[in-house]
Amino acid sequence: MPSSGMHPWGKGTNVVLAPTVDIVRDPRWGRAFESFGEDAYLAGQMGPADIQGIQSQGPMAQVKHYAVYNQETNRNDITDNAIVSDRTEREIYLPAFETSVKQGDADSAMCSYSAVNGTFA
Repeated sequence: MPSSGMHPWGKGTNVVLAPTVDIVRDPRWGRAFESFGEDAYLAGQMGPADIQGIQSQGPMAQVKHYAVYNQETNRNDITDNAIVSDRTEREIYLPAFETSVKQGDADSAMCSYSAVNGTFA
């Protein structure tokens, strides 16, 4: 394990901006490298485990980005509008957030910045 100076909480912060459990929709997404990929089941299992590990060391974990914030086109603009069916949200995009809260006991969640079906998150 790195020295405490390498950890965010060794620098006086009390929250780790992780894990990223949003599902990769576009491989060009800028956060794809820190996510658990495009597998909803895997993200739903890895998220809570990561949260428990982070929080066992003291800081809060902030699961992110709730939800469907996974492309870079027209970022932070109303044209950054993910059109996703309710079923797709329930089956693909939201389960990892649900398990992160229910099983991982996440202390916080970071919102996304895009619109989903025309409404900003």
